[in-house]
Amino acid sequence: MMNLFRYTSRIAGLVLLGIGGCNDSSGDIGHDGSGTGSASTTEVGGTTSSSTGSENPTSGNADGSATSDLTATSDSTTTGPGTTTTTDPGTTTAATTDPGTTTTDPDTTAGPACGDGNIDPDEECDDGAANADDAACTAACKTAVCGDNLVQSGAEACDDGNAVDTDDCSSACEVAVCGDGLVHAGVEQCDDGDLIGTDECTDTCKPAVCGDAIVWEGVETCDDGNAVDTDACAACKTAACGDGFVQAGVEQCDDGNQIDDDSCTTLCKSGLTLRPNVMLCGSATVNVKDFFPGGVKQFVLIKSCVPDANTQAMLVTRFADQASIVQATLQAYLNAGGVVITEHAISDEVFSKAFVAVAQGPLDGTCVDTAPTVFQQTPGDPFWAANGFTMIKSSNTGCGHSVDLYPGITPLAGWTANTVAIAYRQSGMGRLWLADFDWQDGQMFHPMAYTYKLLGYMITHRN
Repeated sequence: MMNLFRYTSRIAGLVLLGIGGCNDSSGDIGHDGSGTGSASTTEVGGTTSSSTGSENPTSGNADGSATSDLTATSDSTTTGPGTTTTTDPGTTTAATTDPGTTTTDPDTTAGPACGDGNIDPDEECDDGAANADDAACTAACKTAVCGDNLVQSGAEACDDGNAVDTDDCSSACEVAVCGDGLVHAGVEQCDDGDLIGTDECTDTCKPAVCGDAIVWEGVETCDDGNAVDTDACAACKTAACGDGFVQAGVEQCDDGNQIDDDSCTTLCKSGLTLRPNVMLCGSATVNVKDFFPGGVKQFVLIKSCVPDANTQAMLVTRFADQASIVQATLQAYLNAGGVVITEHAISDEVFSKAFVAVAQGPLDGTCVDTAPTVFQQTPGDPFWAANGFTMIKSSNTGCGHSVDLYPGITPLAGWTANTVAIAYRQSGMGRLWLADFDWQDGQMFHPMAYTYKLLGYMITHRN
């Protein structure tokens, strides 16, 4: 069978040569019979020959195959075992494959790839041409998530690839800002998640402190942004007498207490230290020493109507010699910090010498010597803050003349709402106390501790 195949192949080659010669005027076999030309011959077995064409008879081979004596010059290319291809330029190329040999074309079909629009097993997503590092599906076909170090457009403001909440970009991929509830390290000192400027963390993410010019609600009453304690806002509290800070232009002193008989009064005015003597101008049935708040030995009791620099207070009873009270001496004493206390039916005389002339008021009370605190007046005065108010029945009160028409006084108590038995008026650094009731008598039928307390306060308080 193989010999027959080879024979047939050779015959086919000769036929092709003959066809080529017929169509070419300068063909392989010329009109002169020289037979010169070109031919293409394919020979099974891998042998290729070239020759100048000449006619030779065909003869048989020993194996029974036919052999052509026609030869021609040709170029040949061996393509592989059992196959030879010889091509004559401009003519026909024939290829012969050994039976049983299979030829397969290379597979040029592309395999799965990111970006082809198909979600492959190794891909989380694939949006085709829409894949991008700022899209929902990244260029690597991964689903965009916060923390992947890629900023997804429209979904993330930042993405630094970590889950740290204290840097420039939070774990929620949001740019760190004051009020987000996260303390930005090195930038913020606090962050309570709001922009309220009056709480413990201000709207600038700094802790509230006195002096930051922001009033911390519930803690500060003022904050003027400075550390000056002598202005209207001291230690972020509204300046007040007794706060321990001397308010410039308003207070003379401030010792931080509400004690009125020390060097600084409860009105924050410079007080004078207690002087050693108490003077009794006029006679008295009671022992005046019982009025001393510090005990009977607190002061030396002197009977006189001429006070001096050592006189803490002068008590003037209705039995005093009016001529012995010199107006100039009285006024100088009061202005220098002296204290004068009047009694029943003498207040008008003393007030007239200390300030201006006044007339004696109407008589009221039951003359049992007790302080007539039936009606309280000026309840916010330090006098009441220090002593408290005790209401006395009208039937148990001392008697005296109302001083309600005396100019410039501060009324404290009276028999009725329109009468005044106890009052005071300042004079320089001193004070005139008007106690127009019969406190010096010996007819005290009711407990006198309260009355003594009020008189003791008067002795020791100038302003």
